[in-house]
Amino acid sequence: YTHHFKKHARACGIYGVSFHKMRHTAATSMLEAGVDINVVQKILGHTDIATTKIYAQVMQNFMIREMGKFGNK
Repeated sequence: YTHHFKKHARACGIYGVSFHKMRHTAATSMLEAGVDINVVQKILGHTDIATTKIYAQVMQNFMIREMGKFGNK
């Protein structure tokens, strides 16, 4: 599936995209939207919640970086 996906993406002029990147983006977006981490775990098919928490850690690091911009002009 990945090969076919990339082939069609390239045909549309889209490069550097993969199922893994889309999956990561979807998981992060769900968590940012407030979807419960246990629901995200089930959607992604992770058997161990620790795997899903990796996405939550990425989101937390992003929030810390963004909040660092607050008050800096």
